Order: sequence, then C-alpha cells, then structure tokens
Amino acid sequence: MCGQDNRVKDRAEAAAGRASQGTQQGMLALISNTLRQLLRGVGERLKKTPQSEAAPSKQERGVERLPDNSSVAASEKEQRQRSPAGSANDLRISFRIVGTPPSPQIITVTANRPVTISRLEYLLPDDRCIVSQEYSLEGVSVELPISHQCVDEVYNAPRPTGDTYESSLKFRVTTFEGERTRTYTFSAQITVTVAGGTVYRKVSGSKYFVSEA
Repeated sequence: MCGQDNRVKDRAEAAAGRASQGTQQGMLALISNTLRQLLRGVGERLKKTPQSEAAPSKQERGVERLPDNSSVAASEKEQRQRSPAGSANDLRISFRIVGTPPSPQIITVTANRPVTISRLEYLLPDDRCIVSQEYSLEGVSVELPISHQCVDEVYNAPRPTGDTYESSLKFRVTTFEGERTRTYTFSAQITVTVAGGTVYRKVSGSKYFVSEA
C-alpha cells in the first residue's frame, strides 16, 4: 500500500509540475505578445513623429509664403531717404517772369524738391551767350533778379544781317541737385513800357515755362 501511495503521489506532483510549467509558459507567451505589440506601436509612433514635425501645417505654409509687406515698405522708404535726388525723371521745374519796370523784374523758379541755381545766362536767339551772372540760391522756390543792364547788352548786341528778332532773347538757367547738373533754356521778348515819362525795356515771356528733367 505504501508503494502504491508513493506512486500516486509522484504522479500527482508530476502533473502539478506540468500544469505549473504550462501556466508559466502561457504567462510568458502572453507577456511576450504584449511587449511585441507595445514595441511595434512605439516604433510606428517614432516613424510618424519626425514627419509631422518636419512638415509644416497648411496654416504655417501659408504664413511662410506671405511677403513681409511692412519690411518692403520700410526698405523702399530707406532707399528714398538714402537717395534724396530721386530718379533722373521725376524733377519738375517751372520758370515765370514777373514784375513790371520800374519795379524789379524777377524769374521765379519753382521745383517739386529743393534745387540750387548756380547761373543765369542771357542769350541771343541763336543761343550765343552775351552775358551771365553767377548765383548760389537754393530752395523749392527761388527768385532770380533780372538785370536790365544785361537785357540792354543783349538788345544792343550785333545780330546777323536781316535778323528780324532783334527784340528776342533767351534765358538759360543752370541748376544742380545732389551731383546732377541740368540746364533749362526758354525764350522771352523785350518790349517797351513807359512809366512817369521814362521809357523802360520790359522782358516778357510766356506765363509759365514748365519742364520735366
């Protein structure tokens, strides 16, 4: 009886051992499957994360494509400030003769930005200079005095035979702005006016002579 009991006990223990071993293997298999799923999920997330970080959103792409208008405006403003003379074609200047002898006559020079008047020349109709005067007058509105002595010199200057324009003359005004020098020429007429019994030569021109450089 004792021998039989021992064999039964041994079988029971062996069966219990096999059951325990089977349970442990099942648990290990379950844990292994769970770890593999977790690692697979982590790997997929790691693959997706750099792509999402590297690719900007639609909103971000839209912002990147927008130009910085404020910077462009500021840059243009700075360029204008660095180049006060502007472009070669945006200077507008006009000349007008005002006054009646015996009051002084002047040439008013009006520009859309400050210029310096350096010379006024008195010319014959064929552009020969008879006399000139040097100046250094600056501003957007400048007054150039007309010298009646210079007008008399032009009037009395020899002219080609048969010249019918003995009462005509031209003025040539030299200006400079920044490093650019310009000359403007316009025609006028010498007429006669009487005031207080005295005869004066009066210079008349078109009401306005407007030029764009």
